[in-house]
Amino acid sequence: MPTVLEKVAYSDQLAVTLDRFGIDSDDVCIIGGSILAVHGLRVNGDIDLFLRPAALQRLLTERPELNGTGHGKIALGTNIEIERSGYAMLNVDDELFSRFSTIVDGWRFARIEIEFLKKIRIARSKDLSDMYALEEYAYSSRTWDWGLMYSVLKLSPVALVPSKSALPLRVRLAFKLAFKLASTAITKLRRSGLSATVKSTVGWWKSGPSANLARALHMKRNFLDLPLGPTRELAIQTSVSLSVGALLSAQRVHGVFQRYDTLLRSVVLEELIADPSKTPVTLEFYNRMQSERTNRTTEPQMRALAASVRERGLDPRYPISITPDGRLADGSHRLACALAVDAHNLTVTFSPRATAPSFSPPAKSTYGRDWFENRGYPEGLIATLDERLNKAYLDHGVYNIVMVWPPALEWLDEITEMCGGYGTLIDTSTLELGSDLSDFVREVYAVDDIARWKVEVKLAAMRGTEGTEVGIIVLDVAQQEYRPKNYHASYLSVTVEGLKKAVRGRVSKRIPGYVYDISIHTGDNQLMNLQTVRALKSRGWVIGEAGSSSTPRATFDS
Repeated sequence: MPTVLEKVAYSDQLAVTLDRFGIDSDDVCIIGGSILAVHGLRVNGDIDLFLRPAALQRLLTERPELNGTGHGKIALGTNIEIERSGYAMLNVDDELFSRFSTIVDGWRFARIEIEFLKKIRIARSKDLSDMYALEEYAYSSRTWDWGLMYSVLKLSPVALVPSKSALPLRVRLAFKLAFKLASTAITKLRRSGLSATVKSTVGWWKSGPSANLARALHMKRNFLDLPLGPTRELAIQTSVSLSVGALLSAQRVHGVFQRYDTLLRSVVLEELIADPSKTPVTLEFYNRMQSERTNRTTEPQMRALAASVRERGLDPRYPISITPDGRLADGSHRLACALAVDAHNLTVTFSPRATAPSFSPPAKSTYGRDWFENRGYPEGLIATLDERLNKAYLDHGVYNIVMVWPPALEWLDEITEMCGGYGTLIDTSTLELGSDLSDFVREVYAVDDIARWKVEVKLAAMRGTEGTEVGIIVLDVAQQEYRPKNYHASYLSVTVEGLKKAVRGRVSKRIPGYVYDISIHTGDNQLMNLQTVRALKSRGWVIGEAGSSSTPRATFDS
């Protein structure tokens, strides 16, 4: 019957080679690509060994010619080599022959989890395919030990920082690209001459790198941008459509929401869509608002819109028109429809009439809370619109949901106070998740760009603490700045990024066995906040006074 060891290329040479050099197999741990081979992930190119320090010293004393320059691998043959450093960058070599290795067919192999962490630490481009294969294997394997990875990270807190260079990855890749281009051009020049070299180089450049560079330069224009398109903060949130949460956020001026007219429309539309035979109690105030704003009635159009949405849903062929900084130019009724039916994305187009960012919009386009107060609308109506706004902010991810994980829960009050320095505190509560904690954490991070294996390491770390209760801080950060994410087609709030950094900097040192990050989490943008809200609501969480229940149907006095 075939053995597991037979999956490793050149394994038949191991015993003979060790015997020739007088190396005891008990002093040997197999590392590197052979670990992937024994798990069936790929074929190894050679066999790398790590020796106990005393055995290595004895070998080099008896065979000094093997030492060479005192650096690099020690060749025992064409296909078998000794690694001097092993997993020194992970601080695990002292226990490599005990808790961080396993026996396969009589031979000691380093644990596959350790090899995975090493590849992440070294961060070589040639290891990318191995890293992807290892990550997929981790999720499907029943024996993968996330707790072991967590224990390694406790030994080496910077284990996930690439050791190759202090330069940012993009800078290193740029140097590598330049070197490759130069070396290729020199080789081509020698073989084909100047004309053919120039022609092939230009063709290669046009095929891809020039476009990538153009995109990179576009993102770096910043203050050099001419005011001919959307502002950078909004443009990086827009692809084919814009999230309703981002659109709501853009209707603020100096942090104050200026489209209470849209909220009133949404209340009326919700009732008309649900039951067209009934006359909404708020329809009277809608007609009054339209008369005061436009000196005409639009109730027939409103009823027709509600009927259309009820029958066909929102039609993406009719986008909302917005100004370059995201203010509504046309489409308040369509945004109101989105709020009424709980849609989360809308197609948008930028208004050609607005060619410059309108950071101080004209008074005629602002219909904030004060517009209704100053015209004597009932307090009950305004209170309903307030509740509708809070509900929309919560349900569309405008509010940041700061999750305080179990290891940091004892400092919930202190973290809440810190959050208050970045915005308005809406609600603070706790939720006991019990055995559902792991699934909840996975669900929260499902829309994040964090690698799945890092989530599993976080969970392994949390299991080492008592309790499965989490803290929930609902925070309204009224004015936020956004930037595109470095390696993903998404965006994040720089303001909230600063909050997370501040809280983690204070709390992380108090958590025994801390790994990044088991203290707090909050979404980078509205879509991530929305994911957290959904995960919480599905587990019975209800926000305090922010109106997560449906809008009440009140009776208003004119």
